Amino acid sequence: MPKWFNSFGTRYVHTAVRNSKCGHSRTTKNGQSGVKEIMSSIVDQASTKEVDTLLRPAALWAADCACLALPVFEGKVPGENRPRQAIAGAREFGNGGRRNVELRRLAWAAHTAATQCDIVGAKYAARSAMLAASLPFTHTSLRLGPQGVRQGRHVLGPAVYAALACEIDSENPSGIADSVLNLAMSIVSESVVCLLQHFPLQPQGRTRLAELFHQLDGALRKVS
Repeated sequence: MPKWFNSFGTRYVHTAVRNSKCGHSRTTKNGQSGVKEIMSSIVDQASTKEVDTLLRPAALWAADCACLALPVFEGKVPGENRPRQAIAGAREFGNGGRRNVELRRLAWAAHTAATQCDIVGAKYAARSAMLAASLPFTHTSLRLGPQGVRQGRHVLGPAVYAALACEIDSENPSGIADSVLNLAMSIVSESVVCLLQHFPLQPQGRTRLAELFHQLDGALRKVS
């Protein structure tokens, strides 16, 4: 079982966020008055600047979620910092940084770290970081059919892959993924939920990964 979990559940996932040295964006549902109306308008009539405004809160949330699984990767691959750098890149964008070639490079570097890792849990943790750095490149205009589903996965992916990484890494995996997803839901902002609602619902699937995507997507759409 990962050292930050015990019978008290998500309390120790919170500890993992604080201790991962990734920083924490403190994404919350407070202070979001009128966000749904504003975000709906941005999605429907999006300039580049407005898309950045839409995606920055999602990038901060993605970075927080990816941090949950970072100890899984770094515990198995000590000295490898590409996933950590990708998370830092996502957080920088979320805090006002540019969506540029360097951010894309960080995402690809984390992807390479994942492909070079033979430990499944650590591989998924690196993918979570890669997806966090990739989120700023989400195409908010692609909202229908398989393309819309894929764009929705850009938003959900960091949390889902973090949950799967922690579950696989655990000696007693029962309830671990649920704990991670519940924490991800507890720190999501209303703007992220609104963004997600412009994409199709993730379909049910036969794999564990598809199951987690569908579970998180459905739960977030019920967040008020």
